[in-house]
Amino acid sequence: MARDSNGRFCAGNTAAKAKRGYKDRGRQLARLFTDDDVQLVYRTLMRKIVEGDTTALSLAARYVAVPTKSAYPPTPFSYNAQDPLAGAQSVMQAIAQGELPADVGRSLIEGLMSVQRIREVVELEGRLGQLEAKLKEQS
Repeated sequence: MARDSNGRFCAGNTAAKAKRGYKDRGRQLARLFTDDDVQLVYRTLMRKIVEGDTTALSLAARYVAVPTKSAYPPTPFSYNAQDPLAGAQSVMQAIAQGELPADVGRSLIEGLMSVQRIREVVELEGRLGQLEAKLKEQS
């Protein structure tokens, strides 16, 4: 392994490069399993866990019982589509009163901002269309 003046490895270290097709081997192996095979693996894993096998427990915790992604619960609140400021203020008030977690409130306000930006673009597009029509009439 050749190194430069700073002690770092030089370019051309082919030994560290992944072999071609390496990433696809897991997918190829997974395609060979039928649903019955997968069920058998799960049953065997569960039996081992009940018997006290800590390795099986670790595998189940890591691959079978994967933690769910964060999902916000439905959050009903009144929203006036004509007045986004009032909607944002109602969200802030709910956060201040402890009725709504701050992260959920932040997500709602970001959603309100996105809707407002879309509304502005649509309005600008309409105004631009009107101006273009007036210019065509004048020429």
